[in-house]
Amino acid sequence: MQGVMDFLREQELKAQERELKLIQEKRALEERVKNLEDELQKQIASNQEMAKKVRMIEFQIQKGPKSGVKGVGAATGTVNQ
Repeated sequence: MQGVMDFLREQELKAQERELKLIQEKRALEERVKNLEDELQKQIASNQEMAKKVRMIEFQIQKGPKSGVKGVGAATGTVNQ
């Protein structure tokens, strides 16, 4: 009977060790997901800002050379000053 009890104790310890390992892995994965979600939000904000700047540049280009905007000429590659 003692052999059976020892076996059951060993199995219980192994199960507890597996559970602890899984909990630690879960926490690590949750932290990684959080970091990736944070990075995604930063990228989204950056992309929105870039899109806004592109729209502003497109608007300035549409206004034409009379607007007094300094920059690179789209067709010639020259610098307007």
